[in-house]
Amino acid sequence: VKLVLVGGTTPQAGSVDDLSLLRERAKPLGDNVVFPGSVDDPVPYIAGFQVGTCTSIRAIAEGAPRKLIEPMALGIPCVTTDSGATREVVEDGVNGFVVPDGDLNKMVRRLEQLIVDPVLYRTLSDRARDTVARKFDVVSQAAKIRDIYLTLIAGSTRKVSRRFW
Repeated sequence: VKLVLVGGTTPQAGSVDDLSLLRERAKPLGDNVVFPGSVDDPVPYIAGFQVGTCTSIRAIAEGAPRKLIEPMALGIPCVTTDSGATREVVEDGVNGFVVPDGDLNKMVRRLEQLIVDPVLYRTLSDRARDTVARKFDVVSQAAKIRDIYLTLIAGSTRKVSRRFW
């Protein structure tokens, strides 16, 4: 088992730069921990993952995190904390696992489950890939955003035309 932490410090307000602390604490694990830091293309790293994780906390919540969507698109099940919009991506026990924010023991148990149970792993892997294809397809997402913009523009044009004509 190898722990790979891809990325750097988040620019979100309230976040704390713990990367140096993590590196220090991980020293006893030697070559079993890799910190590539911020990278332009994380896919080569993600493609080597057996399990993906997202450990955001409620105080610094984010939207549907790409750090879950990207590995799931490759059929890599994820274990995530219950923060932000992570439940929009991971359905607990369906395509990955959601653990309570701050529950390290449950996080470890869920990771172990995926590592030691190949049937469970394959089931969640297939469902993870299907979830991303169904909910986060780039073409359909772009079409939705286009529709939103067109609706806003049409509403704005009507208001302007009524006011000035």
